Amino acid sequence: MIMIKLKITGFIPLFILSISACQNSTDNHLRHDRESAKEKSPALSRDGLSQQILGKSDGADTAANHPDHDFVHFMISQHEMALDLANEELDSSKDKMLKTVATHIIEHHQLEKDFLEKAANRIDTEEEQEGMASIPVLHYQLKSAIDKMQSGLREMEQVKDINLKFKNKIILHHQTSIDVAEAYLEFVKDKELLSYAERLIKDHKQEIRQLQNH
Repeated sequence: MIMIKLKITGFIPLFILSISACQNSTDNHLRHDRESAKEKSPALSRDGLSQQILGKSDGADTAANHPDHDFVHFMISQHEMALDLANEELDSSKDKMLKTVATHIIEHHQLEKDFLEKAANRIDTEEEQEGMASIPVLHYQLKSAIDKMQSGLREMEQVKDINLKFKNKIILHHQTSIDVAEAYLEFVKDKELLSYAERLIKDHKQEIRQLQNH
């Protein structure tokens, strides 16, 4: 999944474009996986969902790396969005504490994004080499999370206070990442991504508490 950053002027914030691009990429990714899965895996239903997601236990197995694939690409987009929000705060805010939080987000999330991009390259290569069927075990959770976050972020555009807006956006963004990471723990196969997901949940909860107490 590749996020395309656009430099624009006007009233449309960059993060709205980023999340819309994320949603479009997820939708396209889901359609591609459904088509591939129908060709390669007889264990899928007509809706393209794995038997595991449907709660059935007829022996169908989920391709080893696809939960990892879906998760890693979604989280790359989440980190890009956090970087956009933090840079926006640094450019427009004079609140010392929130600028400190924004600086931390930029440093920390860039490192995590770099880690995920390396993991994504490895996982995508493994999929190609092993010719695994595309089974979108997390796509519906991801799409639901994106829809909910997009709705919440649009509502927050009505807030005039730039600092309050930043706090609320980051809290919603982080909570979405936490929810997806917790859902992913049910399917995780990759040990490095397991450690990352557990680390993300802990770090994001800490940042949420810090913002809520400010």
